[in-house]
Amino acid sequence: MTLPDDVARTYQIAEHAIAKIKTNDLAAFPPNYEIWFSYAAGFNPALNKRINEILRSGQVVDQQTLETIREEFFGAGSFEERVDEVGGKLSGKVSEILELINEAAGLTDNYSDGLEYASKNLSGTLDKTKIKAIVKKLISMTDEVGKSNRAMSGKLLDSEQEIAALKEALESVRYEAMTDQLTGIGNRKRFDRAMDEAMVTAEATGEPFSLLVCDIDHFKKFNDTHGHQTGDQVLRLVASTIKATMPNGGIACRYGGEEFCVILPVTRAGAAKDMANAIRQAVMGKELVKRTTGETLGRVTISIGVAELNASDSVISLMERADKCLYAAKNAGRNRVVAETELDQQQDAA
Repeated sequence: MTLPDDVARTYQIAEHAIAKIKTNDLAAFPPNYEIWFSYAAGFNPALNKRINEILRSGQVVDQQTLETIREEFFGAGSFEERVDEVGGKLSGKVSEILELINEAAGLTDNYSDGLEYASKNLSGTLDKTKIKAIVKKLISMTDEVGKSNRAMSGKLLDSEQEIAALKEALESVRYEAMTDQLTGIGNRKRFDRAMDEAMVTAEATGEPFSLLVCDIDHFKKFNDTHGHQTGDQVLRLVASTIKATMPNGGIACRYGGEEFCVILPVTRAGAAKDMANAIRQAVMGKELVKRTTGETLGRVTISIGVAELNASDSVISLMERADKCLYAAKNAGRNRVVAETELDQQQDAA
């Protein structure tokens, strides 16, 4: 199967990014990958310039250097600047195109007036001198229009190329706006949008979808004991494990703090519970090692609540039911999955 050009290009960029990560002996964590993907794609010329300066000096871009680069180029302030920069360039390019259109419209009006003048003055006349003068004028006007069109075509081609580059830059900004900077998965904004889209799709198709709400067990205690940097490492570990374990089409987002959500389209509660258990076991199977000392810190566990969309649900009510299941999992001892069907059975038994 032949891939679309834009998809094939992302694969090439991804291969280049992974190659750079390996060359510099870095872990392929989402934040690291994001920087090298942006570098390989050329989204941010200033970023490329900074990294190229380091590489030309013969240095290796180690993790500490990468963290500094990330803070500079992917922080909140730089993001706002990039939005303004790309938006300003796009606005300027649109203005240029509008000027070209107005120029073309004016030239067309002049040419139309010239044709109308020629038509009136050639009608019924046999004066060769007059005919010759009018024809000469028409030839001159036609030549002028041709030159203008050729120049305009060149300008439009340049504009097309610049707009294509701006489109890539906007895609980068859009991706950044929807991505949690610490973990590399979707952020709260991405979650809210994905939930709205899932609700619309479910209403239109009648297909179900399920929601997983995941929370890291005893995270605050772990964070206080081992420090925030190790806590961040835990968040990245859980996020990458969720993303790697969930099925194609699933959407993983960091909801806030140590809480993550997974949207599973076209999935009933039973299959969603199985997937939640697969995620829980995958996270529990990871041994956490402190990067700075190599110290083994044990294993991380998560609790997960599972809810399936009902016909009467809103985003809020579905989230509330999944949260209720999460709290039940926590109260039952943590490191477990509870689906709403189990809560219903417990209530019936009571």
